[in-house]
Amino acid sequence: MAQHQSVTAEYIAELNTRFQTKAKRVEEPGLDWPKVQKRMVTGTYPYKTALDRMEQGWTHDEIETELRERTGFEAGHPLPLPRVIPPQNSLGITNSLGGSLLKRHAFICCVACVLSLATWSHAQAVPTASSTSEIQIGAAGTFINSDYGKNQKGFSVYGDYDFFHNVGIEGDIHFALITPDDISENSYLLGPRYSWHYKRFHPYAKALFGIGRFGLQQGYHPSASTSTFGQFALGGGLDFQASRHINVRAFDVEFQRWPNFPPNGLSPIVYNFGVAYVLR
Repeated sequence: MAQHQSVTAEYIAELNTRFQTKAKRVEEPGLDWPKVQKRMVTGTYPYKTALDRMEQGWTHDEIETELRERTGFEAGHPLPLPRVIPPQNSLGITNSLGGSLLKRHAFICCVACVLSLATWSHAQAVPTASSTSEIQIGAAGTFINSDYGKNQKGFSVYGDYDFFHNVGIEGDIHFALITPDDISENSYLLGPRYSWHYKRFHPYAKALFGIGRFGLQQGYHPSASTSTFGQFALGGGLDFQASRHINVRAFDVEFQRWPNFPPNGLSPIVYNFGVAYVLR
């Protein structure tokens, strides 16, 4: 379809210049336009609209009226930041990720679900809790096969809470006290463990996560310093039930990994032998 005679080459050039001027706004320092708003500011939407209307035979005035309605500005005035209205559902609740009302409702629903599940699981666990749950707190001698310097010796404290017959959590703290080259590798770990039970023998496997403290002490080194690194460990061991309230940790081994230790990580192996008091 032929263009209307009022749509001249000068008008098309004017439109192009107008929208190119608008496009420079997105390059101003400190402006971070969302994608939809950026297209409006650069004129992608209104300019494409103007070209379509030209092909459809609209007049100059009709195109300008359409542009004013679509972009919300009078010709020659700066384009305002478009107001993006989030979509709403049938109840009028905002569905956008930024909708505080939806977040509040979702949070309340999540909390209600968690409380309901916790209450239900507690009710289910009550009949067997007295016979399966168990807490033990112990101390152990520790041998650290260092991946950096000479081997170290020290002690550990550990605690276990088995909330089901086989499933629980363990927390370990390892301290290096005997450090031949004045280098210490201490650990603070927590994670799940799975145990088996055969008469008085209780083997277990565990996966722990936490932090490691790498220390340089005065002696071999000019000054003392300590650095902290994230770490994880896979391991296992064997507890022997010596009496109703005493468990002997026959052996425990942790294969640790400090992935961020420069330059290629650190992989010490920690061995423990100890005894624990058990609350049944």
